[in-house]
Amino acid sequence: DFPVMFKCTNCGLHFVDPQAFANETEHTYGKDLNDYTEEEKKHFKKIFSEVIATSDSGGNMYSDFGISQQQMEREIFVSVDTLIKQYRKITKETVWTILDVGCATGFLLDVIRCNYPSVIISGVEPSPDSCAKAQALYGIKLFQGTMNTFCAEEKSYDVITIMGNLQLHADPFLTLRKCRRILKEKGLLIFQMKNPSSLARVFTILLSKLPILSRWRITKLAIERGFSCMRYALGKDDLRRMTEELGLEVLEITTLPPRMLAFGNTRRGHRRGLIGLAWQILDRIDQWRDQQAWIQVCACRSENSELRNRT
Repeated sequence: DFPVMFKCTNCGLHFVDPQAFANETEHTYGKDLNDYTEEEKKHFKKIFSEVIATSDSGGNMYSDFGISQQQMEREIFVSVDTLIKQYRKITKETVWTILDVGCATGFLLDVIRCNYPSVIISGVEPSPDSCAKAQALYGIKLFQGTMNTFCAEEKSYDVITIMGNLQLHADPFLTLRKCRRILKEKGLLIFQMKNPSSLARVFTILLSKLPILSRWRITKLAIERGFSCMRYALGKDDLRRMTEELGLEVLEITTLPPRMLAFGNTRRGHRRGLIGLAWQILDRIDQWRDQQAWIQVCACRSENSELRNRT
């Protein structure tokens, strides 16, 4: 069903009714995936806004959408690597640390490690399925949990990434606050969040409110693709403001196309046919507006940036 989203007229935050989700304290970490009942797997989604298995047996995350794992890995790595090279002098010989939050199977950490042999990698991921696959596929041991349970008070990182899952967090701004705390001075925080101001999402909300059009298959597909796993969202200007209020200096903020367009999707109805054409036209307009489907922020911890408490 379409998640009813609300918008705060004061801060611009879009959000789903918090009562629709369970509390993270109801989850016990460290339990073997084979010991989960079907009911417990459903409850996992109610807590974390995501199914317990985010990939198939081979670790492919977008196979259902006609996107290859290799293409997805390359696109996400390029986004991160471009910003690292632009704002920090890191070479293959540099010893540096990176933490990937909500890292799924750890695929991004593996690609980064292959390109930067001296890097020290860490990852945080709540799904026991993804943690097991990270170990099996890449030999990476992840911390199973969230930033609420991740103990890193004595650790610090040169780069922290949150690539495409911040809108799932129970409190995304608490996550950003905790990330800032463990960033080194001038360390980079790179994160993405879905953009509620993209035309496809704006039109989808309008269609969903019309009695007849809301029943159309295309409307239901647009709702599923545009709003699945979306607890929170902020427009570009509001996200910049909130990030700065958390004591981070925004170095760059831009928008990116939908992943099913950017990652070489070949499915009919996504890139092909009239539906695909309409979607690409909307994305081209969004590109001109700088309001594409995803907002990407690159920020740094600066002691000159005042951390302001929010209620």
